[in-house]
Amino acid sequence: MEGPLRGGAVFLCGGFDPYYESVWDWLFLPFLLPLRGDLNALHGFTLTWAVPAIVVLVCFARWHSAVAGRRAAGILTFFAVLGPLAWPYFDLEACATVPLLSAQWWAEMIDIWGTTELSLLMAAALVLLATQGLGPAEESPTAPVSLVARRSAAFVIDYWVVVVCVTLIAQPFPDFLEYGLSDWLRFDKIAEEPLRLLVPAALILYVLPRRTLGIWLTRLR
Repeated sequence: MEGPLRGGAVFLCGGFDPYYESVWDWLFLPFLLPLRGDLNALHGFTLTWAVPAIVVLVCFARWHSAVAGRRAAGILTFFAVLGPLAWPYFDLEACATVPLLSAQWWAEMIDIWGTTELSLLMAAALVLLATQGLGPAEESPTAPVSLVARRSAAFVIDYWVVVVCVTLIAQPFPDFLEYGLSDWLRFDKIAEEPLRLLVPAALILYVLPRRTLGIWLTRLR
């Protein structure tokens, strides 16, 4: 079995993952594992392309906006906690991915915190302090919290719909969605199995009418 290590190392060992042994495994893991994989890919992308630095620059381009400062601080905090939360921890002795939300998973997540996460949190605090000079009367109106929550819920629902459909389509293929849709749709895998291109094509057709299941359930317009 192939397993990732922090820092980009990859190794092989014999064994199998003890998934799908309980109701939790059957109902939630098929959704949570792809989400974790895609969030981990997003975190790697943001660090590779210096997205946190771009967020700070965009924030300071609107120096007189406390709203921009709060948003930038929120994004930096999100990036800080995303890495430890989304990393697929691997147990060398068991030769298997650490079960999600288990006691070992929590211990691994706490232990992995390092200079990158602390630097992002410090940057978020400094941005927040540097941009809170204006009063609420000088701020532009922002989207209500309820609207943000509904948009987030709509995204999660639609992501779940896509994962379920891809899981059904992916049955003929040997690999699983444990490392996310982004990994399943890598160029080298598409080159080996061109039928995977049907997934992004179907996704575009699903999203374009703006009448997705998530939008309908959350009553977004």
